[in-house]
Amino acid sequence: MKNCQEITQDIEKGHMTKLSIKERLEIRVHSILCPPCRQYFKDSATIDNMLKRRFRHPEQYQFSLEEKENMKKNIRKV
Repeated sequence: MKNCQEITQDIEKGHMTKLSIKERLEIRVHSILCPPCRQYFKDSATIDNMLKRRFRHPEQYQFSLEEKENMKKNIRKV
């Protein structure tokens, strides 16, 4: 069985590509047994949906100066 880190990677991969049946089943089984991963799955889906709505038309979106500064600060923290 995959560990939590592998499952969360598969969850994120699933937002970008189609997962195999085996990968989807592994996520489902693991999420039944692991409440933190189940919550991660829900939170990840929520964030993904929010970003999709926010950047529905990325060519029309420009970051404000404040948003750019906040991103710079957050990147420096990493």
